[in-house]
Amino acid sequence: MLTTPATADAATASAIKTAGVVTVRDMSDCRDGWLCVWEWTNYQGDRYSRKSAGTMELEDSWRDRITSVWNRRNSSVVLVNVRTGFPDVTKTVHAGDAIADLGKEGYFLGGNWNNKVDKIILK
Repeated sequence: MLTTPATADAATASAIKTAGVVTVRDMSDCRDGWLCVWEWTNYQGDRYSRKSAGTMELEDSWRDRITSVWNRRNSSVVLVNVRTGFPDVTKTVHAGDAIADLGKEGYFLGGNWNNKVDKIILK
C-alpha cells in the first residue's frame, strides 16, 4: 500500500484518510505546490499527494491504477511505466499541467497511458 512517508506532506483537512490512502472529495483538495494523482478520470476517486522531490515507487495498491494527474508544483514530474526486459517508457507532466484522463494520452507502443504508471519522479 502506498503510504505517506513520515517526512512527507499532510493531506488537506477536507480529505478523508483511510489506511494510508487519501480519498478526495473535490479537485480543490489538491493544494498549490503539490502533485496529486487520482484513480479515476476527472480527478475522482482515491487520491495520493506529494510535495517533496524524489521518486514515488508505487506499490501494488497504486501501481497501474492512476488515471488523472494534476502537477501543481513548480517543476515537472515524470510518469514511468516500468517494462521488465525493455527500456522504461516515460511521460513528462510539466509544472501546472493537469491531465483529466490518461486514457486520452497516447502511448508510444499504441494504446494510452491509463493505468500504466508504476512510479513517478518529482524533480
